Amino acid sequence: MEDAKKLNETVKSAPEALKGQAQDVATEAAKKKASEAVPEKAKQGVKTVEKGAKTAKQLKSNAPKSSSEATKAVKDKAKEEATKKAIDILK
Repeated sequence: MEDAKKLNETVKSAPEALKGQAQDVATEAAKKKASEAVPEKAKQGVKTVEKGAKTAKQLKSNAPKSSSEATKAVKDKAKEEATKKAIDILK
């Protein structure tokens, strides 16, 4: 009797399992078609935009927080450039 009940449950659950498998196959096929439909240039464009956004965030985090920091950064950069020019002249 128990074997009959198990068999009955198995038969009832089989269509559900097949539905899940069919849905998985359909989902994968749709993903593949979607990835093939998007041109390579568009994918590269998205990557470029993402990279630009990342760079912008990094620059924003490195930006001076106050005018005194900005002034110091400008002076440091000017000193660096002057040092480079002096070295070039001495060569």
